[in-house]
Amino acid sequence: MSTPKEKAKEIHRKMCNSFYHVANDLKYDIAKQCALIAVDEIIKALYDYGDESMDLQNMDGEFNFWNEVKTEIQNL
Repeated sequence: MSTPKEKAKEIHRKMCNSFYHVANDLKYDIAKQCALIAVDEIIKALYDYGDESMDLQNMDGEFNFWNEVKTEIQNL
């Protein structure tokens, strides 16, 4: 698996690519907001459904990973 920083850049890059018709500066900011929304949804899903299918130690690791990804996106 990739590092949180690598995952943040990957998600942001994919969002940027979906806004190819928008000016670069605006595209970057829109993609960043979309990436944060996507990561928030992943974290929410972990809260909602994760505890049924994962052990607690693994859950802590997942929460930590995605929260780090969120921080890295905010730092882009």
